[in-house]
Amino acid sequence: MGMNGLSLFLLAGTLLLAGCSTETSGKDSKPEEGAKATLETYNYPSGVSKSRKYFVSVDGVAQTVYPTDEAHICTFGCDGEVSVSVTLMSEVVKEAALRPLGKNYSYEITDAQTILFKVKPGDRVVAEFNGIEQGQLFIFANPLSEKPAQTEGLLLFEAGKTYNDSYIRLTDNQTIYLEGGSVLKAKICADNAKNVKILGYGILDTWGNDADISSIRFLGTVGAQVDGPVILGDGGRVFFNAMSSNVTVNNTKIIGRVGGVQCDALDLYGCHDYKITSCFAYGNDDTYCIKTWKWSYKGESYNISFEDCIARNTRGNSFEIGYETGLDIHDITYKDIYSIHSSGGADNTMRRGAVTIHNGSAGHIYDIRYEGVHIEDPLEFGIDMRILKSSYELGAGETWAPGIIDKVYLKDVKMYRQAPQGNTLKGYDSSHKISVEFENLEIAGKKISSAAEGNFAVSNASASFK
Repeated sequence: MGMNGLSLFLLAGTLLLAGCSTETSGKDSKPEEGAKATLETYNYPSGVSKSRKYFVSVDGVAQTVYPTDEAHICTFGCDGEVSVSVTLMSEVVKEAALRPLGKNYSYEITDAQTILFKVKPGDRVVAEFNGIEQGQLFIFANPLSEKPAQTEGLLLFEAGKTYNDSYIRLTDNQTIYLEGGSVLKAKICADNAKNVKILGYGILDTWGNDADISSIRFLGTVGAQVDGPVILGDGGRVFFNAMSSNVTVNNTKIIGRVGGVQCDALDLYGCHDYKITSCFAYGNDDTYCIKTWKWSYKGESYNISFEDCIARNTRGNSFEIGYETGLDIHDITYKDIYSIHSSGGADNTMRRGAVTIHNGSAGHIYDIRYEGVHIEDPLEFGIDMRILKSSYELGAGETWAPGIIDKVYLKDVKMYRQAPQGNTLKGYDSSHKISVEFENLEIAGKKISSAAEGNFAVSNASASFK
């Protein structure tokens, strides 16, 4: 890690004890009739740019809106339901959409330029105005802050300050704590580390940082926890995980830059025993992706769960298994997942969709379960599952052979409109097939009872509908 002003705060023991007593943010309790929620407003550095597009207040208290090339971001903390007021600073509100639609948010227009809606702790809302997806507003309502009791090995980044460095290398038992309102411009790796944590509601802003391709890298990492931060990344993979295990990722907001190189949000290569909950991912390639063998990264992927996760991708796939699948993938669960916009347009050759399995090599992909799936705006394919020989690079030393996909179960799937390119179940040949079971699949308001009704292209595959 570079020895600059940042290093003053990367001390363990007694030097950090004083830093731990610093308040992270302002807390405002509004005495409205019947309102009991405590509001936590984050104090950002004075030099941080403020949005010129949106003005946001929560329970009457103005909030900082952090502008980026992709979206405008407003984060705060609360311990109950609060009212969010959003004003367009130079436009009239003609219409608005609060996504995910599956969470049933409602709003009222309070004047020509303002809407009002309610959120609770853990909500992640994408506000779109006047039918325009670009330049959206992301609202992230966090639970109230809780500073770690840990002092030894704690790397503290205080609210109201910007820290600049190229790289932070975590070692065993270290914790990064980003207070709400802090901005850290550094990339983080925890290669072969154990029991590391990245906590807090600050912003990890790595756009333009060329230290590596990933904002966070877990390589051979065991027993890690990430909870709370907003991660702004560019390069090929924002949050990259390889050959790691026993990791929890909660309430983490991953935003990849769309311009330039394709940018995955969260990748798992040869990982197992991961629990990913209440996250938000935005990027211009895959948003949540599982692989087993790519380059020198190699290992079976299993015991991985996603729950209450939101995806928005402008290219690639929302919830993807593939393509580099030379080893087995099994016991993967997706529960209450939301693809709010998937892929970029009318392309029918790239096999891009919202819920996808692309077995591009010899692995056996099985025991994959989806339950409570919301596909709101499929722009290319909706559900796309294939066994194929793709053009993507094989793993080091790998010889290609076709694989198998079976024991895939999808329950309570709602596709809000027909996918322009339809849905696909395509095995490789009569010996390398796909087997899928659907229970309560709904497309454009209609319950689907057959592949034909669901506009599925099927070959070398079996699918049941009930």
